[in-house]
Amino acid sequence: MVLTAVSSETCKGWYFKLMSEMLYHVKEIGADYFFTTTQSTNRAVFKGWNKVNGMVGGTTHILSCSSPD
Repeated sequence: MVLTAVSSETCKGWYFKLMSEMLYHVKEIGADYFFTTTQSTNRAVFKGWNKVNGMVGGTTHILSCSSPD
């Protein structure tokens, strides 16, 4: 899954529905796993993955700082 976005204001479970459909598709084509990304602080996404026994493969933090010239 390249990109998913849902509104935190509606809270209708759309992310979980999208994720579930992707899982069904992946199983249908015979894949063993698939890759997706999110922010490491996105607790809602991790909660959804926990519902389907998903795993976090890794976490990276990128910090950037710029100074005026």
